[in-house]
Amino acid sequence: MVTCPLTGQTVQFAMDDPSKMIYHYETPKTGKVVCTDVALTAIEALSDEEKNLLTGICRNRTINNEKPIIISANTLTNLAALNPVMGFEPRARHLISIIYGRGGNEYQDFQFVSTRDSALTYSSMEEFERIMRFLKTKGWIDIRTTTPTTNGCFYQGDTMSEASIAEIEKGLPKMPMYGLVSQEITSGDADMDKQIEQARKLFLICLPLKKINGLPAKL
Repeated sequence: MVTCPLTGQTVQFAMDDPSKMIYHYETPKTGKVVCTDVALTAIEALSDEEKNLLTGICRNRTINNEKPIIISANTLTNLAALNPVMGFEPRARHLISIIYGRGGNEYQDFQFVSTRDSALTYSSMEEFERIMRFLKTKGWIDIRTTTPTTNGCFYQGDTMSEASIAEIEKGLPKMPMYGLVSQEITSGDADMDKQIEQARKLFLICLPLKKINGLPAKL
């Protein structure tokens, strides 16, 4: 057993190919972590903020069923290239979008623990607790019980409000757009249809559609 360089938790490293010196492990907080031997040592020199970002990157890729990145020494010098969510309110909105994609739009409830789930928002435990207070104060989330402990805050019975559901759905594409994505347009003239179809595909390439992906059963 060894120590996770991101969280300090005790973990069990695995290595599929000893010739490549790439380790992997998984914890409830980090999700799946894949790391080179050099990076394992280099991570220890990161600031707490940088460790939070890297933990968040791993956890969010895990809940989205995305292939884990291989953390190398080069990765550690350019974490911004992996697009972690930065800033307090963007992180709060990110958490709401996760809840929405997990059934929050149907008023399913959730449980969070600040020591574990701060990784969802790329933040520290303290910032995660402020994010939860912000969401509650703003009326975007209802929390049945909050239990502070020495191991962080436990939030039980967390549900989205109508206001937060509406806020998320403002960013979703409207139904007519789905028709444009999936249907071809025909006029009866083959040459004209070809031009129309080229224009439709070009439009879709240029249009930045926003989408909230469904997440697996485990956060």
